Amino acid sequence: MSAKIQKVSDLSSPPQLAHLAQVDAGTGLVQNIIVIPASQGHRAHDYMAKDLKHRHKGLWIQFYPGDTSKPGLHSVGPGMTYVERLGGFIAKQPFPSWTLNESTFLWEAPIPRPGPVHMWNEETQSWYDPYTV
Repeated sequence: MSAKIQKVSDLSSPPQLAHLAQVDAGTGLVQNIIVIPASQGHRAHDYMAKDLKHRHKGLWIQFYPGDTSKPGLHSVGPGMTYVERLGGFIAKQPFPSWTLNESTFLWEAPIPRPGPVHMWNEETQSWYDPYTV
């Protein structure tokens, strides 16, 4: 795996904070998340390339919280996995029958969810309303 880091100084409008996720180079599992304060944002790339390599082993990937124009890089958390082939992070598969939408980086049920309160039943492969059971 190789890190896909863009220098903060190369961005047209640098973010106030630089967000980095440490992932296991073999599994891609997120191990740590750090936020570099705005006062140090100008050196995010240097910090990752030099400081983190010496203190924290692993692969570091920059992500962009809330930026929905970057699917797979706008939401990262514990238990998620970086998939190099896709260039983004995915959550753990919620049910064996669900498939990954590689455009949105979200897991999808075999049947679309009929409403916001409906829960998935893997055994029956169907949605149910927990308030009417």
